[in-house]
Amino acid sequence: MRHLLAQQHHYDVIVPDIQVANYNRNGDRSLTLRHQVLRGRPLASDDADEVLKHLGRLWSLTVRLESIVGDGGSSKVRERVPA
Repeated sequence: MRHLLAQQHHYDVIVPDIQVANYNRNGDRSLTLRHQVLRGRPLASDDADEVLKHLGRLWSLTVRLESIVGDGGSSKVRERVPA
């Protein structure tokens, strides 16, 4: 029980692991982010949309967010194209 309570305050549980995975420098200059799903806890749809919306505003080009489950077994890709 103590271990479960302590894990609630662990940094990896609170903050999602989102990293820049690719920058298409020679093509459309799109930015690809990768979210590693930990402990079977994916990003909430609203949170993922907000991340894409904010980075799309900053980047002004196409931004993709890949959510990788496990050791690259399956993934979900979201994309925001500038208006």
